[in-house]
Amino acid sequence: MNTLERFEKKTVVYNNSYINLFNILKKNNIKKKHPDRKVSSIYFDTHNFDLYNISKDGIKKRNKIRIRWYDDYIEKSLIEIKSKNNQITKKTRYKNDHDIAFNNLKNLKIKYEGLIYFPKIIISYFREYYLVNNLNITLDKNLTFKSINSLNQKSYKNNIIEVKFNRKDYTKALHIMKKFNMRQSRFSKYVIGIDTIYG
Repeated sequence: MNTLERFEKKTVVYNNSYINLFNILKKNNIKKKHPDRKVSSIYFDTHNFDLYNISKDGIKKRNKIRIRWYDDYIEKSLIEIKSKNNQITKKTRYKNDHDIAFNNLKNLKIKYEGLIYFPKIIISYFREYYLVNNLNITLDKNLTFKSINSLNQKSYKNNIIEVKFNRKDYTKALHIMKKFNMRQSRFSKYVIGIDTIYG
C-alpha cells in the first residue's frame, strides 16, 4: 500500500485548443516527465450510485473507488481509493488480487469501509506527462467510456489538463494557471462517463 496526498486543479480544453496552450508552455520551459501511456480504470459504486451522486452534488468530502492499469498491463493493475476533502486529494493504492476477465466483470466486488461496491464503467484515455517549474501537468486525450453490461463504447471529444502539486507549491500553481489562462473546472471523468453511458 502507498498513499499520495496533493492538490489537483483541472481545466477542460475544448477540441484541439490545447495545442495553442502547449505551444505557449513550450516557450516557458515545459519538460516531458516520462513517456505517454494509456490509462484504464474500472470504477466501482453502490447499486444506488451513491459515489456518483455525492460527486455530482459537489459534496466536498467524497471518494472514488477504481481498479487502474496502464497500457495493456492489466495483470499489474492496482486498486485505488481516491478521497477528496475540500481541495486536498488523497490517493491510496493497494495490490489487486482480483482476476479481471472482461467477460465476467459484473462479478467483481470491492469492500471499503463496511460497504460493497460493484463495477459500473470502464474509462480509458491517453495521458501525456509534463513538468513546468517543477509542477506536474498532465494532458488527457481521447477519453472513452464503456458500460460494464455491454462494453459498448462512447467517446468524449474534449481534453483535460490537470496541474498537480503539494501544499508548498500552491501559490506557484495558481500563478501558472493564471499566467496561461488555465481556468479551473469542477470535472469528474466518472460523473461524465456515467452521464454519457446511462444518461
